[in-house]
Amino acid sequence: MAIRRGRGVAAINYPTGMNLGGDPTQALVHSTPTGNFMVTLSSVDLGQGMKQIMAQICAETIG
Repeated sequence: MAIRRGRGVAAINYPTGMNLGGDPTQALVHSTPTGNFMVTLSSVDLGQGMKQIMAQICAETIG
């Protein structure tokens, strides 16, 4: 069997934010017809407690 040699090139893009590359600190708040609020975060909770902290911030801000 002949030895074959070659070259490879790879690239990766990991977009963050709600607009695929937007600001990772943004959040959207929507009110529902039932009177609840839905918060969409552009950051991912990786075990640092992001969901709990954002729930507390929203509760304090919205009232």
